Amino acid sequence: MTHSILITQCLQNDFVKPIGPYDSLPNIMHIGHQEARRLMGEDPTTGPVSRIIQWAYAHPENELSIVHIRDWHDPDDPFQKAHLDTFGPHCIRETDGSEFAFDIPSTKRQEAVFNAISINDFVGTTLSEYLQRFSNRPVRVGLMGVWTEAKIGFLAYELHTRYPNMQIGVCSALTASSSRSGHFFALDQIRKILGVTVFDSIRDFTSFLADDPADITLPVPLSTDLPKIEFEEEGDIDQIHDVDLTLLRYLFRDCRSVKFKALTGGFSGNLVLGTESVDLHGI
Repeated sequence: MTHSILITQCLQNDFVKPIGPYDSLPNIMHIGHQEARRLMGEDPTTGPVSRIIQWAYAHPENELSIVHIRDWHDPDDPFQKAHLDTFGPHCIRETDGSEFAFDIPSTKRQEAVFNAISINDFVGTTLSEYLQRFSNRPVRVGLMGVWTEAKIGFLAYELHTRYPNMQIGVCSALTASSSRSGHFFALDQIRKILGVTVFDSIRDFTSFLADDPADITLPVPLSTDLPKIEFEEEGDIDQIHDVDLTLLRYLFRDCRSVKFKALTGGFSGNLVLGTESVDLHGI
């Protein structure tokens, strides 16, 4: 079997720790309430990232290697001054913000942790020495973490150019940025330019890395009454089944409320809806 490597990128509190919908961002590098919730889940201990970490640690080291790359900044280091001036203080070493946003399982298997001091993970680290052992044989590398258009994209580029034998995969459900549109645009770019395989399914991503894929069903949001669904005509809501309401709430999950207007349909017998008003202030 081809050896695989799972690399996590910047899954640290200052980047992805869940925050409230109206909380101020802890720093400008945090991906925000909505994307942190999508990536980490309503409950980070049972969310997508946590469950993939548990799945990975259950595999033998000779089949799946685990690499954690974390931002690790020293404000007194002159080399890092320009980086911190540009992106603001974040992931200052030995602080809560620099800690991983997931728990590492208690196992005897080993993982490699690299402390990145710039946007290029190969600068100031021994990552290249670690990966050299895999340079002359086929290996599959899966990337998860943040930011898709920056650290994930830059790492994919470095791996692609340094190690041509590597097959690189990224899962859209396990990567994120502050902008969801920017996230998907970046995924499209690294797929087209670098030939990276982009998986939308966690199961497909884990199948790429191992013979026993993770059968993970993403949890349904805890809220069952948001966004608020309203109709222009009071009686129209009586035509909506519970399953339809669930679907509408999912489609407009980033909104506080949506008001619909029933339109004249065609010959299908289906109810046709138009949006009368949308409150885009996220929940």
